[in-house]
Amino acid sequence: MGSRLIDFPAFRDRDSVHAMRIILLCLTLLLATTSIGAATPALATPSLAAQEGSWVCLPDDQTAPQVFVDFEEKIYRRCDQNICSMYDILGVRPTSDATEVSFAPGAKMRADDDGARYTETIAFGNATITSSGACTFRGNEPEPETFEKEEMGKRR
Repeated sequence: MGSRLIDFPAFRDRDSVHAMRIILLCLTLLLATTSIGAATPALATPSLAAQEGSWVCLPDDQTAPQVFVDFEEKIYRRCDQNICSMYDILGVRPTSDATEVSFAPGAKMRADDDGARYTETIAFGNATITSSGACTFRGNEPEPETFEKEEMGKRR
Protein backbone atom coordinates (compact mmCIF):
# COMPACT_ATOMS: atom_id res chain seq x y z
CA MET A 1 0.00 0.00 0.00
CA GLY A 2 1.19 3.51 -0.81
CA SER A 3 1.87 6.06 1.88
CA ARG A 4 -0.60 8.85 2.54
CA LEU A 5 0.55 12.36 3.25
CA ILE A 6 -2.78 13.42 4.69
CA ASP A 7 -4.55 10.79 6.73
CA PHE A 8 -7.38 12.70 8.30
CA PRO A 9 -10.92 11.41 7.81
CA ALA A 10 -12.07 14.83 6.55
CA PHE A 11 -9.54 14.68 3.70
CA ARG A 12 -10.20 11.22 2.34
CA ASP A 13 -12.37 12.28 -0.57
CA ARG A 14 -10.85 13.95 -3.65
CA ASP A 15 -12.79 17.22 -3.39
CA SER A 16 -11.62 17.91 0.15
CA VAL A 17 -7.99 17.19 -0.75
CA HIS A 18 -8.22 19.45 -3.81
CA ALA A 19 -9.76 22.28 -1.73
CA MET A 20 -7.05 21.93 0.90
CA ARG A 21 -4.30 22.09 -1.75
CA ILE A 22 -5.79 25.29 -3.13
CA ILE A 23 -5.95 26.81 0.36
CA LEU A 24 -2.32 25.84 1.04
CA LEU A 25 -1.23 27.27 -2.31
CA CYS A 26 -3.01 30.56 -1.58
CA LEU A 27 -1.43 30.76 1.88
CA THR A 28 2.01 30.06 0.43
CA LEU A 29 1.59 32.79 -2.18
CA LEU A 30 0.33 35.22 0.45
CA LEU A 31 3.31 34.55 2.71
CA ALA A 32 5.75 34.81 -0.19
CA THR A 33 4.43 38.17 -1.37
CA THR A 34 4.33 39.51 2.18
CA SER A 35 7.93 38.54 2.86
CA ILE A 36 9.08 39.96 -0.49
CA GLY A 37 7.30 43.23 0.23
CA ALA A 38 8.88 43.43 3.66
CA ALA A 39 12.36 42.77 2.28
CA THR A 40 12.12 45.40 -0.46
CA PRO A 41 13.27 48.80 0.82
CA ALA A 42 11.15 51.80 -0.05
CA LEU A 43 12.65 53.95 -2.79
CA ALA A 44 13.74 57.31 -1.45
CA THR A 45 12.66 60.46 -3.21
CA PRO A 46 15.68 62.09 -4.89
CA SER A 47 16.92 65.09 -2.95
CA LEU A 48 19.56 67.70 -3.74
CA ALA A 49 20.34 67.94 -0.01
CA ALA A 50 21.35 64.26 -0.03
CA GLN A 51 24.15 65.19 -2.47
CA GLU A 52 23.80 61.94 -4.40
CA GLY A 53 23.57 61.10 -8.08
CA SER A 54 23.32 63.59 -10.90
CA TRP A 55 20.78 66.27 -11.79
CA VAL A 56 19.96 67.97 -15.09
CA CYS A 57 18.66 71.52 -14.84
CA LEU A 58 16.95 73.08 -17.85
CA PRO A 59 16.57 76.88 -17.92
CA ASP A 60 13.31 78.65 -18.60
CA ASP A 61 15.14 80.75 -21.21
CA GLN A 62 16.45 78.38 -23.91
CA THR A 63 19.38 80.69 -24.64
CA ALA A 64 20.70 80.28 -21.08
CA PRO A 65 23.11 77.42 -20.31
CA GLN A 66 21.84 74.07 -19.16
CA VAL A 67 23.28 72.76 -15.91
CA PHE A 68 24.45 69.29 -14.98
CA VAL A 69 25.20 68.72 -11.28
CA ASP A 70 27.10 65.50 -10.64
CA PHE A 71 27.48 64.84 -6.92
CA GLU A 72 29.30 61.54 -7.51
CA GLU A 73 32.12 63.23 -9.45
CA LYS A 74 31.70 66.57 -7.59
CA ILE A 75 31.35 68.43 -10.90
CA TYR A 76 29.11 71.35 -11.87
CA ARG A 77 28.79 71.66 -15.63
CA ARG A 78 27.22 74.54 -17.60
CA CYS A 79 26.53 73.93 -21.27
CA ASP A 80 25.39 76.46 -23.83
CA GLN A 81 24.91 75.80 -27.53
CA ASN A 82 28.64 75.93 -28.23
CA ILE A 83 30.62 74.72 -25.24
CA CYS A 84 30.43 73.12 -21.82
CA SER A 85 32.34 74.58 -18.89
CA MET A 86 33.20 72.36 -15.92
CA TYR A 87 33.65 73.52 -12.35
CA ASP A 88 34.43 71.65 -9.16
CA ILE A 89 31.60 71.77 -6.65
CA LEU A 90 33.07 73.96 -3.91
CA GLY A 91 30.33 73.42 -1.35
CA VAL A 92 26.76 72.35 -0.75
CA ARG A 93 24.67 74.03 1.92
CA PRO A 94 21.17 72.82 2.76
CA THR A 95 18.89 75.58 4.07
CA SER A 96 15.40 75.35 5.51
CA ASP A 97 13.71 75.61 2.10
CA ALA A 98 16.39 74.91 -0.50
CA THR A 99 19.90 73.64 -1.23
CA GLU A 100 22.73 75.92 -2.37
CA VAL A 101 25.54 74.59 -4.55
CA SER A 102 28.65 76.80 -4.87
CA PHE A 103 30.74 76.10 -7.95
CA ALA A 104 33.02 79.11 -8.42
CA PRO A 105 33.81 82.30 -6.50
CA GLY A 106 30.66 84.43 -6.70
CA ALA A 107 28.69 81.63 -8.39
CA LYS A 108 25.99 79.48 -6.87
CA MET A 109 22.82 77.62 -7.68
CA ARG A 110 19.93 77.61 -5.23
CA ALA A 111 17.29 74.93 -5.81
CA ASP A 112 14.26 73.43 -4.14
CA ASP A 113 15.29 70.16 -2.55
CA ASP A 114 13.31 68.19 -5.14
CA GLY A 115 14.77 70.29 -7.96
CA ALA A 116 11.39 71.67 -9.01
CA ARG A 117 12.81 75.21 -9.32
CA TYR A 118 16.35 76.56 -9.35
CA THR A 119 18.05 79.93 -9.64
CA GLU A 120 21.66 80.23 -10.73
CA THR A 121 23.52 83.44 -9.90
CA ILE A 122 26.99 84.31 -11.19
CA ALA A 123 28.59 87.57 -10.05
CA PHE A 124 31.75 88.92 -11.62
CA GLY A 125 32.93 92.48 -11.26
CA ASN A 126 29.91 94.76 -11.17
CA ALA A 127 27.77 92.39 -13.25
CA THR A 128 25.47 89.57 -12.19
CA ILE A 129 23.98 86.92 -14.46
CA THR A 130 20.88 85.11 -13.24
CA SER A 131 19.02 82.23 -14.81
CA SER A 132 16.28 79.96 -13.52
CA GLY A 133 14.44 76.80 -14.48
CA ALA A 134 13.73 73.28 -13.27
CA CYS A 135 15.95 70.31 -12.35
CA THR A 136 15.30 66.60 -12.59
CA PHE A 137 17.13 63.71 -10.99
CA ARG A 138 19.13 61.85 -13.62
CA GLY A 139 20.38 58.90 -11.60
CA ASN A 140 23.26 57.66 -9.53
CA GLU A 141 25.68 57.17 -12.39
CA PRO A 142 27.68 60.07 -13.80
CA GLU A 143 26.77 60.75 -17.43
CA PRO A 144 28.44 64.00 -18.49
CA GLU A 145 29.22 62.88 -22.03
CA THR A 146 25.73 61.48 -22.54
CA PHE A 147 24.32 64.70 -21.09
CA GLU A 148 26.28 66.83 -23.52
CA LYS A 149 25.26 64.77 -26.53
CA GLU A 150 21.58 64.30 -25.68
CA GLU A 151 20.71 67.59 -24.05
CA MET A 152 22.72 69.84 -26.34
CA GLY A 153 21.46 67.97 -29.39
CA LYS A 154 17.89 68.86 -28.40
CA ARG A 155 18.70 72.58 -28.32
CA ARG A 156 20.05 72.89 -31.85
